[in-house]
Formats: sequence, C-alpha cells, structure tokens
Amino acid sequence: AFWGLMVGLVVGLIRFGLEFGVTVPPCGSDQPRPPAWWQSLVGDIHYLHFGLLLWGISGAVAIGVSLMTPPPRREELYRLTWWSKDATEVREGEDDHNFDQSPKQNLKPIKSDLPTWRVYFNYLCGVEMASDAEEQQTEFKQPVVRKSAEEIAL
Repeated sequence: AFWGLMVGLVVGLIRFGLEFGVTVPPCGSDQPRPPAWWQSLVGDIHYLHFGLLLWGISGAVAIGVSLMTPPPRREELYRLTWWSKDATEVREGEDDHNFDQSPKQNLKPIKSDLPTWRVYFNYLCGVEMASDAEEQQTEFKQPVVRKSAEEIAL
C-alpha cells in the first residue's frame, strides 16, 4: 500500500505541475500554444478521468508490490488483524523490545475535577471516570508471557 501511495503521489504531482505550469492562451491571442505533447497528456484528459487512471495505477502498483514481496508469517500477525485483535500470543519481532518493565499506574480521572465539557467528551470516548477519590483505583498492566507447549501441558 505504501508504494502504491508514493507512486500515486509522484504521478499526481507531475500532473499538477504540468497543469499549473503552463497557461493556455485565450482564443485569438498571439501567445504561443502549449506543445502538442502537453495537450495530449494534460489538455485532452479530464481531471476526473485522470483520477480514475491514477486510482488504477496506484492499485496496480500496490497489488504488484504485494505479490512480489513474501507474505508475513502467522506469528507476525498476532493482534495486527481484526480476527486476531484479542490474541494473547506475543508478536515476533515487534514485541521483543525491552521497554520499561515497571508496572504502569492507570488512574481514572475524577469527575468533579474535570470541566463539564471534558466529562461529556470522556463519556463519548468511553473513558472510565471515578466519582470521587476513594473510588479511584490503580490498575497494573501485566506483561503477556508466552509459554511453550511443554509448559502448558504441565
């Protein structure tokens, strides 16, 4: 998808430069007309037709690059697709980073400390809030630990 977007950007910028870099003189003017190659590339192709053409070029490049590169292994797709979003397995390569191992505190915001617009915004976004300081709880995120088949069998 990335290379399809990049090729589409380059082709679109070339069309943009050609479109706005040359002015077509009005009828009956003595100014020189644009070259014939410009007229065939820019003047004869409507911008909506060019958009459809650019969509096809970008899609063909994205599909071509996708077919030329090897597919990712199944172990690299955990929690990366909709169907594996709830997977507990650790994704290889990406989850091997050794970041800060201390547990993080997630404190719920207290409703009375927030302005009214923020309370509504948090409600709309699904942010849990505590009604008072006593209700505010600390949650600890536990790292996901991958176990081998032998450890699970025991």
